[in-house]
Amino acid sequence: MKTKEIIMDSCKNKASENAPIVMHGSVVEQVTEYNYLGTRITSNLDWSSNTIAARKKKLINKNYTKIEHVLRSKHHERYNAPIKQPL
Repeated sequence: MKTKEIIMDSCKNKASENAPIVMHGSVVEQVTEYNYLGTRITSNLDWSSNTIAARKKKLINKNYTKIEHVLRSKHHERYNAPIKQPL
């Protein structure tokens, strides 16, 4: 089942126990963190995991751009080919 349940609570005390939700005879999985439309939502409403994921994604894109630049310049030097910018 794709359905997930997340209980958002900013309280420090997590003493309350919630009854599981059942849909079509299956228990809905409870999670503490969920990725929704590229944004990480946590049960304690903390943005740190979202910030970490965004930093990782930016670092990967930055490194990819550097590698792409090196490969394009090497291709240009070897074959004297014009470098076209992607659309």
